[in-house]
Amino acid sequence: MRHQQLRHVRWPEFEKSLLSDAIITITARILLNH
Repeated sequence: MRHQQLRHVRWPEFEKSLLSDAIITITARILLNH
């Protein structure tokens, strides 16, 4: 993803992408811990 595209993305959608990335990271950590 290019940085220029991020500027045109709506904040709600941008926050959703950050939230989804956080969920994936947390899920990966939980799976690795087990």
